Amino acid sequence: MSLIHQLYCTHCTHGSSALERSQGEMAARMLGYSVRAGSLEGERLRRLYRQVERYISYHLPRDTPGQAKLEWTAAAAPRRLVFIPSAGRLQVIALVSYRQRDSAGRPGSYFAHVLCREPQPTESAWTAAEALRLWNAPGWVAEDAAEHPFVLPALARADLLLGGASPAIDDGAFLRFLQGGGGAEDAWLPERWRQMPARQRAAYFQRVLGGLIAAGTARRQTVFLAVEPEVAALLFYGAARLVPPGDLSASIGVSTFEPNADRLVTALAATTFHDPRTAEFRIDGLRGCGTAINTFRDPCSEGLGQAGYAPAMIRRLLDDGWESVDQHLKTIAAAGCKRIEALEDFARTARTVAVWFGSPETAAGDQWRKRPEWTDFARRLVLARLGGELECREKRPELRGRASLATIVELAAATPPGAGPDGAIRWLLDCLAEPQVEPLLRLPEVAEGWKVQLLVRRIEQAGRMPSGCEWIWDDDPPPGAITAEKCRELGVRVLLGLNSRLVAALPATLQSPRFENLVDRLLDACDRDPARWAVLGEIVGGMTDGALIAVWRRCGTRWIASAEHDGGVLAGRLQAVLRTLPEHAAEFAQRYALVDAGRRHLSDPVDQKRLAAWDACREAICDLAPAAEKVGGWSGPLLVRRLEAAARRMAESAAAAMPPSEFPDDARSTRKQECLRTIGAQLLAGRALLPESEWHNQALWKKVCWRFEMGSWPSIPLRKLAFGNDPNRFWIGAGIAAAVLLGVLVIIGLASIGTGKRRSKGIVLERRAGRVADRHHAAGPSLPPEPAAPRDWPGPATPQSAAASGLEPVGPQPSTAAEAIDSGPTDAPSASGSNSVAGSPRRPEGTEPLHRLAPSAAQSAPPTGDAALEPLTPIDGVFKVEQSAALELPPPAIASVRLVVKSAGGRPLPDRILKHATIGAMIVEQGDFHASRYIELRNLAEKRDAEVFDGTEHLLVSFWFALAAGGLADRVDPIVATSCAQAEIAIAAGSHYEVRFELEQPAVDQLEAIVEEQVLRRHVQ
Repeated sequence: MSLIHQLYCTHCTHGSSALERSQGEMAARMLGYSVRAGSLEGERLRRLYRQVERYISYHLPRDTPGQAKLEWTAAAAPRRLVFIPSAGRLQVIALVSYRQRDSAGRPGSYFAHVLCREPQPTESAWTAAEALRLWNAPGWVAEDAAEHPFVLPALARADLLLGGASPAIDDGAFLRFLQGGGGAEDAWLPERWRQMPARQRAAYFQRVLGGLIAAGTARRQTVFLAVEPEVAALLFYGAARLVPPGDLSASIGVSTFEPNADRLVTALAATTFHDPRTAEFRIDGLRGCGTAINTFRDPCSEGLGQAGYAPAMIRRLLDDGWESVDQHLKTIAAAGCKRIEALEDFARTARTVAVWFGSPETAAGDQWRKRPEWTDFARRLVLARLGGELECREKRPELRGRASLATIVELAAATPPGAGPDGAIRWLLDCLAEPQVEPLLRLPEVAEGWKVQLLVRRIEQAGRMPSGCEWIWDDDPPPGAITAEKCRELGVRVLLGLNSRLVAALPATLQSPRFENLVDRLLDACDRDPARWAVLGEIVGGMTDGALIAVWRRCGTRWIASAEHDGGVLAGRLQAVLRTLPEHAAEFAQRYALVDAGRRHLSDPVDQKRLAAWDACREAICDLAPAAEKVGGWSGPLLVRRLEAAARRMAESAAAAMPPSEFPDDARSTRKQECLRTIGAQLLAGRALLPESEWHNQALWKKVCWRFEMGSWPSIPLRKLAFGNDPNRFWIGAGIAAAVLLGVLVIIGLASIGTGKRRSKGIVLERRAGRVADRHHAAGPSLPPEPAAPRDWPGPATPQSAAASGLEPVGPQPSTAAEAIDSGPTDAPSASGSNSVAGSPRRPEGTEPLHRLAPSAAQSAPPTGDAALEPLTPIDGVFKVEQSAALELPPPAIASVRLVVKSAGGRPLPDRILKHATIGAMIVEQGDFHASRYIELRNLAEKRDAEVFDGTEHLLVSFWFALAAGGLADRVDPIVATSCAQAEIAIAAGSHYEVRFELEQPAVDQLEAIVEEQVLRRHVQ
């Protein structure tokens, strides 16, 4: 605890000053105002005096006559008790008394007894009320005397000046003053105040306290009174006591007598006069004065105001006493009042709370919501009014049904359970009407514990969720409500608070997706309370199959894992879904995925075998679609055999998955086939499974039917099964198709006559929709223009005539080379090695167009029959593109690309394919130029990198597979297959792209079969 240092300050000689203590001739010399005595010595005393000197000046009132200056004593003259709450790091309390003459014998001086201390951080600061309790204390020294020692003792407490006597000013004295007391205890009051009515005294004090609040903390204004010093001390004491404790109370400075109104340094100050009847008190000339009151002349109307902090506190003091006042002040301080002027706002909040409890017609206002400290203050007032549950039931029954009830509950329930009047809050929650429940749940300020109790009690009473509260089972609560995390936690705690019967019944009252979200939250509740697993099992047992699928989609494998805890309920449901898959073929994909996720919980071997059969059936169906699309050309017989193998696997596995015992009335296997067709449509994204428009598909369905009916797969060839014993049936159909094709070609040739333009030399092969040329020019003519020469292909391309190729050219041909050049296509490419653009008007002289992607001209014999128009087989695969930063790019290149063909997983292609096949690619640059630009990489084994030039926005990449020419220079690799699709890549400048075309194993097998077939054909030729 810090010590309190004492100082006596007055007019001194060199000999009487504690700072000088001179002797001899110097002792009698005049020094001036100095320290007469003190509890410190030397330089420390000097520094302390310099800090307090400015606060202890004194002059008699200005209207004091000269004769009175010589007659007044320290006891008769006005006494100045001053409290400075902050003088640097010091607090100062001083009693400054009148001294008739100074050390030189001149009239008019002062003697000051000063207390100083520097409070420690752990100590409470002095307040104005504590300083004013020292008024008239016996320990004050008011006059100088020769016997005063230079060194004074330090004090441990300021109230030691009372010497054990009761203070003249305290709570009791101020209350008696307001009540109009004038007995012996108040004999020290001036006569006019003892005769004044209590209502007028209260009115004067209301003006003092109101002025202090209006002055505020930032404006540094003073409430200035013209009043006797003793009455000023009493009024200032009341004002300081009715301010909340803490920093606000400790910041108020007071002075009971200020002779010079131009030097006011305290929040509360007073002055007096020798003759109040004639003295001037000009309010308009006072600087720094917020409120000026002349109690000698200004009449004050009796009675208190109707609103405001001051009248409310005075009424509370007069009606309920100091205990109620102190409790109210502590509530304000706890709510966080930081500015004295904000006390008016706290008073308005207090009136609002009083209206909530006192008026049944008035709804709750919302002014208290504007600042958090006002809201907290309202909450504390509500809790103080509620009391216990019994008290609330007996004293507050009128709250039920009031418009303000919801607001009272909102504030009370912001206190968590266990930290307030729980019984009263619980009773208020029961008083809420059902429409008032949902808005309360939205409020983030209401404690989660009370929300849980409210919902649990309402569900127990009604057996359902309160109306409008179902959103607590949503993933995203309504705007303005609690956060999604708190909403989820609220649902979990409600499920933990309800009994098992209500939890099991609750899902039946909810719709999707809230039903699934409830199950998801129930899983969290089961993790916290294992007893809830039985409830979850009961809910799962009552779910529909659709609900099982929806819950699995929402909760995933976490819910499937609950089968280990629910007593086998979920496993039984999975078994039932598996065994009824044929009955719900339209939902096969969803139901199969559910059973597949929970396969490890199927303990019956029969179920495991049936699920394995469905696995195989599903895989076979997925293999059938691409195989059925590729049947045709030289590889047709091989692919038909593979198609039949896949169909057989489908039929065999379907027969195992759908045993005859479950289809007793399906003698012709109609239901099983329809089931397969329905499942196929789901797995193939709406495409028909083995459409019967193809003869081989018709034959396959007949074999599937035979397998279902007879139990074995027939060995009869598909062609014979489709066309029977009449071989002409097939050839008649083939002849019709050939005639149609020939007619189309004739029409195309006739349409080309007389147009003045001719197609370029070279062979245009028949390709299906997936061929390279069509992918490059999807919207172009059936006979697309030649691709431009590759920018990086060295030298001009070697021309090739239709006659040399061994195939008949399409359309009229030019008679001479010059005619061929003049009548060539307008979009002929530029010279090789340039960044050529399709669509240039003429080919530069001396260059020839690049040959088409056609069989070699050096073949031993021209193809005939079906080989004259050779189809290109589309190869299924997956494009993968990896982007990285390019290291160096010579202008005008802006990006680079590398092309790679691999098996699935990045594995290399089989050696047989790499030995007998050449893999090439076509890159199409698209951008802001007039037409597309082409880059052709003829052999990725030799060159697989290319540069992308400026202006390119997208690349289209496709691959082809050609039969190797066998090392003969005069051969051209004939293309036999292409990628089934093309990759479209958005180009960013400064990037390197690796485009990888990965082939699944079926595609690898298909490509290997094509290569083998083509190699065999070459050997035969």
